[in-house]
Amino acid sequence: MSVISKIELTDVVRENGVYCEFCKAWRPLNSWHCKRCNACILRRDHHCTFFNRCIGQANKRFYILFLAYVAISMAYAAYYNYYWVASKYEDAYGPIITIARFMNPLLRYLTMQQRGDKEFSVAYWCLNIAFAIWAGVLFVYHFRNAVNGVTAHEANHYPELKNNSKWKQNLVNVFGVKWYWAIVWPFCSSPLPERIKIEKES
Repeated sequence: MSVISKIELTDVVRENGVYCEFCKAWRPLNSWHCKRCNACILRRDHHCTFFNRCIGQANKRFYILFLAYVAISMAYAAYYNYYWVASKYEDAYGPIITIARFMNPLLRYLTMQQRGDKEFSVAYWCLNIAFAIWAGVLFVYHFRNAVNGVTAHEANHYPELKNNSKWKQNLVNVFGVKWYWAIVWPFCSSPLPERIKIEKES
C-alpha cells in the first residue's frame, strides 16, 4: 500500500477531508485534484508545464532547488560569456549597439552591418541573462512561499494563510527534518515528518 493510500484511509482524513469525485477517494484539505495528472496531489502547488507534472509534497523540495541551480548556473554563464562577447568587439559600445539592433530591427539598416558571429554571441549572452532572471524570480517566489508555509495557489488566493513566524517548521514540511542539509545537498536523506509518522505506525 502506498503512502498516499495510507493517508487517505486515516480517520482524520475522513472527518476533515474532501471526497474527490474523480479519484473516488478521500483526500486531505491541503491537497486537490489535477485534471492533467488525473490524480489528487498532496499539498499541490501548481502544475509545471516544463516538467509535465504537478509540484507537490513529494517533489517541491527538488523543484525549488532546481530553480536555484538554474539561476546560479545561468548567472555564472552570463558572467563569463560577457568576456567572450567583449573579446569580439574592438570598441566598448559594440555589444550595446548589437542589443539595440535586436530590440529595433530598423537600426540594422541604419548601421549598415551584416548579421554575423558577433550578433549570435550577443544573442546567447542575452539568453543567459534572461534565464538567470527568470529562474531567480521563480526561486525567490517559491522559496518565500515555502518559508511562509503556503502553496502558490494559497499565496495567490488566500494570502491570510501566510505564517512566517513558524518558518523553521515550514521549511521542515518542504525540505524534510534535515532541511539545513537538504537546501545545500538535495540527495541527502531528509524525510518529511508525515513519512516518518507513517513508517512508525507501520
